[in-house]
Amino acid sequence: MIQFETNQQVGPTIGAAQWRTWQRKLAAGLPKKFHGRASVAIVGDRAMQQLNYRYRGKNRVTDVLSFSEKDVQQRIPDENSLGEVIICYPQAVRQAKQYKTSLTKELEHLLVHGVLHLLGFDHQRPADEKKMMALQERIIDSKL
Repeated sequence: MIQFETNQQVGPTIGAAQWRTWQRKLAAGLPKKFHGRASVAIVGDRAMQQLNYRYRGKNRVTDVLSFSEKDVQQRIPDENSLGEVIICYPQAVRQAKQYKTSLTKELEHLLVHGVLHLLGFDHQRPADEKKMMALQERIIDSKL
């Protein structure tokens, strides 16, 4: 099972019950080999734009960034840590309106997408994108 360590800097507080629901959906939808701890930060536009520019060279806000533990050089590696998912709360609000969905569903979508990246899933090639998106939708659509 994937455990979350959360750091919500903006927006109304996401309750512990909601985090547990998302955690259970990921546990139910992922192969059992995926487990560990993921840090999740909920940030504002400015912080996200700065991170996107610093790490991706793109000077704009994005919805979610993932930093895999494998990609981060540390002196003492933490085998239980998968990495960090950073979600831009204001962007999630805008996308929820754009896609005519609830904010909770949009945050879930971004969280699942980010966690899948931490686990090594990618969408650079069409075949990989198809595999990742199918798993993402299966997790999101699961009923608990």
